[in-house]
Amino acid sequence: MLPTTLRALRSRGAAATSRSFARYVSTATTSNQVPANDPVKRDAKPNVSETNALPTSSEGSFDKVLQESPEEAEKMRVTQAPNYKGIWSRSQNPREIAMSGPRFEQSIMEDQVR
Repeated sequence: MLPTTLRALRSRGAAATSRSFARYVSTATTSNQVPANDPVKRDAKPNVSETNALPTSSEGSFDKVLQESPEEAEKMRVTQAPNYKGIWSRSQNPREIAMSGPRFEQSIMEDQVR
C-alpha cells in the first residue's frame, strides 16, 4: 500500500509543478504616464490648480479658510529650490515634467509644512 501512495503523491507533485503561474500586470493610474511611442503631442497639465482659488475649509489647520491665487502659487512653486533650474542627470526629467501630476496639484503652498 505504501508504494501506491508514494506513486500517487509523486504524480500529483509533478502535475502541480507543470502548471503555469498566473502573472498580474499593474496598470498605471497616475496622470504622469510616459508612453513609449505617442505621435500626438500632449499639452502639459498645469501644476497649480484653478480650484485653489475657491475657498475651502481647513479642518483644524489654523482654523482659517484656505484660498490662494493661481498666479501667486505659481510664483511660490517656481521659487522652490531655485538653484535646480536645469537637469543635472541624463535620467532626470525637466522640472516642468517632473513636478506635475496629482502630487503637486491642488496643494496650497502657504499651508504646506516649511
